[in-house]
Amino acid sequence: MIINTTTKEIGNALKKAQKRLQPRQMETLFKRISLLMRRDVIDHFDKERGPSGRWKALKKPRQRKRDRVARLRRRAAGKKSVKDKILQDTGTLKRSFVTDSDATHAKVAVGGDKTNKKSGGRVVDYAIIHNEGLGDMEQREFMYMSKAVAKDIVKRILKHIGGK
Repeated sequence: MIINTTTKEIGNALKKAQKRLQPRQMETLFKRISLLMRRDVIDHFDKERGPSGRWKALKKPRQRKRDRVARLRRRAAGKKSVKDKILQDTGTLKRSFVTDSDATHAKVAVGGDKTNKKSGGRVVDYAIIHNEGLGDMEQREFMYMSKAVAKDIVKRILKHIGGK
């Protein structure tokens, strides 16, 4: 699962950058963009928000079961009890986001690419179920680029090439 979003503004800024920058400079630019995108996805978890607003709360039976399991897990680890956030029972999914970039692209993926050993990360099979809302799962979309980050990316591209 990969963020694959380019706004018209980002596309136009990247065209300007490609005309003015060397491949090594483009690589640096795309690395920075991928890190911004990753931070944005993690922010979606922290705020429990999708592009259309707050995630729906867990259904009561699922919430009770998760609370019980989380309480036991924390007690066994010697940690105090805190209110859990949705999709963050163990933190595996949130920790699994990896970035990849080169002189032509920037991406954020869940668990990395199985064929790309350098990307690290864990493959989390259930990520797409939550993001898309498949089966009996409510959709809790997290793999998207917020409008604020898209604007920030355009600003950074233009700054990187010496414009605006």
